Amino acid sequence: MRPHNAGRPQPGDQVYIITTPRYLPLLDRLFGGHAPTAIEDPRLYGEFAIEPGARLADFADVPMPMTPTELGKLIADETEKWGKVIRAANIKAD
Repeated sequence: MRPHNAGRPQPGDQVYIITTPRYLPLLDRLFGGHAPTAIEDPRLYGEFAIEPGARLADFADVPMPMTPTELGKLIADETEKWGKVIRAANIKAD
């Protein structure tokens, strides 16, 4: 089951997490008490933390290194993905 289909955990639910040994101390910290913020432990949330007040426009020029072929595939994939969403929602341009 994909996470977006699972819904919010309910009391009594069981959650299984599969990971490599290197992340076990981080999971212990997350589920064993106080969850650190990205500033306290960037390894838990990754090296690319987004501040709560950040705007989407702030990320418009974040580089995504890729070849022209990879960029073409990304554009095609995103066009297909969002095209399905737009068609399913019957969204029309004004």
